[in-house]
Amino acid sequence: MKITTAGAAAMVLAAICAVSLAIALPPSDGVGETDYIDGVHYSVVGGSAVADGFQSGYGSVTVAETVTIGGTGYTVTTVDLSSTCPDVTDFVIPSDVEIGRTSFTCLPSLESVDTYGEGSLTGVDGVLFDGDVLIAYPAGRSADSYTVPDGVTTIGDYAFYNSLGLRAVVLPDCLESIGESAFVASGITAISIPDSVTHIGKEAFSSSSAVSAHIGTGITEIPDSAFLFCTGLRTVTGGGSVTSIGDWGFFECTELVTLPSFPSLRSVGASAFAHCIALESFEIGPEVETIGGSAFYQCNGITGFTVDPDNGRFTAEDGVLFDSDATTLIDYPLGSPDRRYTVPGTVTAIGAGAFSSASNLGSLTIPGTVTTLGDNALSLMTLDRLEIPGDPGYSGSTFDRTSVGELVFIGGEDSVDLSIIGGLSDLGSVSFPSSLTDVTGSAGMTFYVRGGDGDLEPVTDVSADVLAGRTFEFDGSGLVEEDAPSDDLRTVAAVIIALLVAAAITAVVCRRSP
Repeated sequence: MKITTAGAAAMVLAAICAVSLAIALPPSDGVGETDYIDGVHYSVVGGSAVADGFQSGYGSVTVAETVTIGGTGYTVTTVDLSSTCPDVTDFVIPSDVEIGRTSFTCLPSLESVDTYGEGSLTGVDGVLFDGDVLIAYPAGRSADSYTVPDGVTTIGDYAFYNSLGLRAVVLPDCLESIGESAFVASGITAISIPDSVTHIGKEAFSSSSAVSAHIGTGITEIPDSAFLFCTGLRTVTGGGSVTSIGDWGFFECTELVTLPSFPSLRSVGASAFAHCIALESFEIGPEVETIGGSAFYQCNGITGFTVDPDNGRFTAEDGVLFDSDATTLIDYPLGSPDRRYTVPGTVTAIGAGAFSSASNLGSLTIPGTVTTLGDNALSLMTLDRLEIPGDPGYSGSTFDRTSVGELVFIGGEDSVDLSIIGGLSDLGSVSFPSSLTDVTGSAGMTFYVRGGDGDLEPVTDVSADVLAGRTFEFDGSGLVEEDAPSDDLRTVAAVIIALLVAAAITAVVCRRSP
């Protein structure tokens, strides 16, 4: 093959470029390379190896201190599991690796964890510690009780996650902190938080099997979702220092009956006690300043709220909870046996979820002073009669899944939002005030009125003039004006009245005859 001068020059230039690139570029650190070694999956990240999974079928696995991947040696610095491995029962790791905070949630069958080499991690009786922090208790262990050793100050995040077989955990008096989700979905039935504990993480006991919980004097905050979905929790005691209960704190604790008075409580979070259907009462203490939206949503067992007389921010009337000047109705006690309720004329706003699921109520009257109805304020109700302002300022969920027999827009109202009708799941009839001068929104169905000949005619232009003073019944397809008396009925009525009058006159005449 003959090479021209130009071709030779090009080849030389290419060689020089290749050498230059080899010198200029740093050697590859193997990022992105992976391999299985002795049942453990390793990935190269930032020049070191991460143990992030397991090969199925391995019951006992050991994470190596160093591994060779793609011909290059790497130090294993981290264990960060990201997918569930139900096969692993025994797990051994180097003492100097970092542990991903949710790694042990991926090992539901784990019975023991141990360590080797130099570092701060240690395995004690099959439980993993990092100094005075309990990192992980094996979720698959068969023991029904465990005593946390003296000297431990912290229960780590997810430490007892999904320990279904565990029924009792004894916490030491030196414990200071319980991490986020520490006992999520565990089998513990009784929780006793020592007075030494000053911090509880979010969701610390959520979805656990707890039946009772004692809150020590060191706890000032029950965090968001702390006892979320503890459906067997019946009794809570202590809590004398608690100043706040976070959002969803006791959400759906469906068997919760007994609560302490929480004398230091200042704030109750949104939905804090929502769906606590067995709760029969709740006292608003002297220090309470804020109550979040839907805090007692669907607490069907509460027969009445009480407010400490020294509390200047809230008041209760007939068991109904209001703000201090009774301008906002916060919560109606869903367990009240009353069939009728009239909202006081001082009220301008009804809070989120305030009447939701009030199944005992048959008749509810809301005065014209009310200009705001919160989310789900009147949801999940079955009312025989609802009297309501024409334009109360509501959200799309205010009347969610609520049916009404008689809907009456109260007299004196000059404007009606027809969308209220469309927001109901079922309706018997609707009456409009004679004072009506304006309509907005849409009912989502056709109105029918009676023409001069008595026949029903669809309304093509729904206006105040058409609706004012009229009552319409829902017939399954639309809103039909109630029947007016026919000419025949008027004639019969007139004849009956005339006969009654004649009979009365005859009786008087007969009495005067000698």
